[in-house]
Amino acid sequence: MFKCNFKSELAGFFPSNFFIWFSKLRFISVFISLLFVVTIFSGCEDPSMRPVVKTVYIQEDNLNSNNSQKSQITNAAKTDNDDINKEPFEVLDDSKNEISDAVENIIEKDNALNKKQNEINKELDFKSEETLEIAAAPLVEPLKKEDLMKSYAFPDNSSKNAKTELIEKQQEQLETAALEAAFEMLAKSAQPIQIDPKKLGNNIYKSKKSKFRIGLLVPLTGPFSYLGDTISGGSELAFFKMQNPNIELLYFDTAGGDKVIEAANSAISSDVDVIIGPLFSDSVKAIKPLFNELDIPILSFSNNIDVAEEGVWVLGYLPEQQIDQLVDFAVARGKQNFGILSSSSQLGNKITKAAVNKLTEYGLSPRTVLTISNIEDIDQNELLNKIKMFAQYIDTEKDPLTLPPPVFDTVLIAGDTSFILQVAPILSYYDLGPDRALFIGIDRWNIPKMLNEPSLQNAILTLPTRPADEKFNKVWDSEFKIDSNDLARISFDATALVIATANINSDASLSERLVGQPGFIGFSGQFKMSRTGLTERIFEIMKISDNLLIKPSIQ
Repeated sequence: MFKCNFKSELAGFFPSNFFIWFSKLRFISVFISLLFVVTIFSGCEDPSMRPVVKTVYIQEDNLNSNNSQKSQITNAAKTDNDDINKEPFEVLDDSKNEISDAVENIIEKDNALNKKQNEINKELDFKSEETLEIAAAPLVEPLKKEDLMKSYAFPDNSSKNAKTELIEKQQEQLETAALEAAFEMLAKSAQPIQIDPKKLGNNIYKSKKSKFRIGLLVPLTGPFSYLGDTISGGSELAFFKMQNPNIELLYFDTAGGDKVIEAANSAISSDVDVIIGPLFSDSVKAIKPLFNELDIPILSFSNNIDVAEEGVWVLGYLPEQQIDQLVDFAVARGKQNFGILSSSSQLGNKITKAAVNKLTEYGLSPRTVLTISNIEDIDQNELLNKIKMFAQYIDTEKDPLTLPPPVFDTVLIAGDTSFILQVAPILSYYDLGPDRALFIGIDRWNIPKMLNEPSLQNAILTLPTRPADEKFNKVWDSEFKIDSNDLARISFDATALVIATANINSDASLSERLVGQPGFIGFSGQFKMSRTGLTERIFEIMKISDNLLIKPSIQ
């Protein structure tokens, strides 16, 4: 019965429900088929097959870590898998925003760097005539359009033009970013300023120095160190009064001449631009070849015109120039009979020679020239007889009213202080004092011993024009405990002159700038630098009267 019932129920069920069951089964099959198809067309790609967007950093190894900045360039890089050519174009669209954002960040950073670089350039204040050498930094080669075309395949030919235009636009942005990053590297790689060597000639090495260097060659040790103290004191005063941070003052000890070659070599090794000193003419002769070869000017304290030449000046008070003015003064007052009493020293010979040459210009010659050698060793009676003969003394004790006129109307005593103080009283004793003849002498007479000597009253001498002498003494006394002298004033003027001339903006050498100036007024007087190495000075004529110096009368 059970079987019959089951069969009857199955027979009743099959016709009515089979169709429903079959329909459900067909729907499920169709659904599975559709799901399979959708899965295929949806492109279930492997993540490793997708295009990779990389950020490339351009960095210069030579930059300091605190100043180096990485310039980012966003670039669609190739993957190692060649199947990337099959990727759809939508991948480029997905990464478009990332590329654009990265490029904008690069350009924004670059603008900031450019702004900073402009500020630095303003601080450096580059001159137009100077050339900036830029280190050769390799440019980063921008991606080419062909590279991008190789990286992507476009199966849809209908949209190829639109896609190409988009790639070209992307390419322009990438190229701009790459170039800006490269220029950033160049700006950071710029070398220091290099002066055009054609404008500097032999002095090209000086363009790299940050400061102008003055070398002072003076006797800091030895028997003449006291003179070196006053010279260095004058230079120091000028150096600190001028207050130029671009000037350096360097000292080199000549030890009075014994170490002058060593001092000169040290100055050359220190790369000095100019030499002030040395003190003595023999030292000047020794170092001239060393500095002339390097075209380094020398401003010496010597007063010996024999060592003067182009580029080598003698700043001392030249006896020749003073004698010229003294002879002019005497001849202008009708004096024609000159007698010269000279020592055999170098100074005495120089004064005598200058006087003879000057008198020749007027068609005159000295009536008598007496040269006395080694006056310290000569016998006193012998000295008296020599000067008596020079004065052509006539004994008039029996009749003083019949004193004959002097044989000379002008007497020139040529020698140092000791020589003058020995012979002047003897000349007066033999009736040839400054009360009967015009005594003339150079600036070395301007010391207390000479001014207080009775046999030199009414004598005429030369002095450099120094209108600010009191001011210098006041400044000097406030800084130093030692007394000043002419060397201190000359040293001050030489240092101040070099500092002022070095500041002149000119392509000419320092020597050319020195001789190109019309003249200077300093504590040592008025002077002009000549091309021959002489220092042309203006002297004034003074008269010793009652142990003081006064202006002489016109007659």
